[in-house]
Amino acid sequence: MDEAQFNRIYEAYSRKLYNYVLWVTRSRPMCEDILQSAFVKVWKYPMVPQVERELEAWLFTVVRNTCMDHFRSNSRHARLRTEFSAESAHSHIDDSAENRMTWEMIAGLSEDDRTVIYLHLKMGYNYREVGRIMEMEENAVRVRAFRALKKLRDQFVEEPV
Repeated sequence: MDEAQFNRIYEAYSRKLYNYVLWVTRSRPMCEDILQSAFVKVWKYPMVPQVERELEAWLFTVVRNTCMDHFRSNSRHARLRTEFSAESAHSHIDDSAENRMTWEMIAGLSEDDRTVIYLHLKMGYNYREVGRIMEMEENAVRVRAFRALKKLRDQFVEEPV
């Protein structure tokens, strides 16, 4: 990969990838470390996909795997991720009670559930593409999304208004 191609990829996708990693980690410093590591991997990779949709899916896969590597490398990071997820529910920009409750419920989902919801609902990937990014079967992604959304719906119903 040459410098111009890398710069084009960085300019086009860094914001989307940053938002995704921030969604997963809920920590800006951790997010920046993970994203930097991911772009180092991208820089070193000899052949990147040329089709835009495939390139974007490949980048999300690289970033997701870098997140998992980061959490696995030190168990302390796994504890911090849980703490930051819980804290993020209280430190979101919109400080309304309803929004805090929503973020608390989302933070209570597993990392894979949050990832499926983010990639499908926020980024607009179909289940097949999410499965490719997460290295799961399409039907497994559908089931995971259904169960995560059902869990969120059930929590909303249980909460007193």
